[in-house]
Amino acid sequence: MATSFRFETRRMPTRVAELGFAVDLPPTWWSHDLPDETPNFEDPTTVLVLALVTSPDEKVVWSAAVRPAYADGTLDTWTKYLLRQAGLNVTRLANGRLGSMVAIVGEADQRAEDGPRRLRFAFVEDGLRLINVSLSAPADRFEEVAPVWETTAATFALSHPQGASVPLSRSAPPPPPGETTIRAGSNTFAKHALAADMSALDPTHPFYAAARVAGRGRAARVAAVEPEKLRATLALGSILAQIDVPFGWHALDDARYFHLHAINHKVRVRMGFIADQTGDARDQIAAIEEQVRTDAGSTVKFTHVQRGARLTLRIDGLRESGRPVQEMHQMTPGPEAGRLLHTMAVANVDLADATADLVDILLQSIVYGKFELEATAKQLDPSADAAEGGEHPAWWLEAMQLERAGETAEAEQVVLRANDPVRGLLQVARLYRDRALRLARRGDTRGAQLASELMERWAERHAATATTDEQTQTLAIERSLTLMRE
Repeated sequence: MATSFRFETRRMPTRVAELGFAVDLPPTWWSHDLPDETPNFEDPTTVLVLALVTSPDEKVVWSAAVRPAYADGTLDTWTKYLLRQAGLNVTRLANGRLGSMVAIVGEADQRAEDGPRRLRFAFVEDGLRLINVSLSAPADRFEEVAPVWETTAATFALSHPQGASVPLSRSAPPPPPGETTIRAGSNTFAKHALAADMSALDPTHPFYAAARVAGRGRAARVAAVEPEKLRATLALGSILAQIDVPFGWHALDDARYFHLHAINHKVRVRMGFIADQTGDARDQIAAIEEQVRTDAGSTVKFTHVQRGARLTLRIDGLRESGRPVQEMHQMTPGPEAGRLLHTMAVANVDLADATADLVDILLQSIVYGKFELEATAKQLDPSADAAEGGEHPAWWLEAMQLERAGETAEAEQVVLRANDPVRGLLQVARLYRDRALRLARRGDTRGAQLASELMERWAERHAATATTDEQTQTLAIERSLTLMRE
């Protein structure tokens, strides 16, 4: 017999760029922390888990996962392939819906160590992303929790839908072509590479020395390299994320922004969270347009372009160093509900379309938080630290333990007493950075937002201690290094 459930809307944070979502789930069910990992999507069976929620007894599991769409095939063929690889005994497969999206839905039986299980699932393709949502329960309890599946399947909604790009099956017509539909393999990092090696990312390059002198941040940390694809993965402290970039581009990371500069100086891209988090993306785009119109007058032309689900503002009629350029602005969801990532690109007009494609692939590659979260875990594990030959001071471990217990005021005092007046401010900012990341992983978006605001407040207090231009630059570099340190 089915059980009566109460439901509440959960807004899951964006773990992968533009893949936050909302769904109705029972309020007593738990959202679990997810492992920090870099998925190997070269393995066609690999997926990245977006959310894992269980009943109070942990016998019933609701999950959502994603992987890039395959280069060929349809949603139907992809679904059958993954179900077969998972070893499931599929008992029903049909066309259906997941929220407002067309889906392949079904039911399957599964053998598990704790006995036979039954699951219902839905697969959808959105913007060349293959998304799978499922509910699994012991076979003898499945009818009891079936209303949970029905409610989640009806209420699931992506925060930033892109729209279908492939047919549901071979017999179905393809989706209507859109202005910005990008087929798998057509927009690659190799297409945007300006060099055959990663020398532009070498922190000893003269570009970064000049940037340090100017107080513009430091070379972004390289986390991984794929030479055959002419791309590198960067770990960014400014937006607390990993992002892929093509070879032949300089990458700067400072306390607020990530900057990407073409080695030929014809294109630059900047990403950062907007300070004012009120309003939606359209409000922010309108505010930018109004400001540029005020500053530049009637010589500029504004065009609104829809790239998938993203509203893009293009500004023509601007000049830099005597050459005409186009400026582009986009707003996309950040790692916390209500927070927006602002991307601005400036390019020579003949490179404007290619730059828009580059921004698309940059945003699609973002994974928030994982490289910093791994470091945070090590900070709380003295044995792991000792094994690596390092040693975190006792005051930091004490402060972290107090913070985890919710005693943040006491944690602040521990940090401030252990450091000089200026450095103490920065270390408290670091404390709240780690708290924001941890709460975001747990789905506590409100708590993460408050911690992030406190991090920014303490970082601003640190910046305000500078009394000369030289100190301003020195402290800016220190903030970049500290808030990104491993």
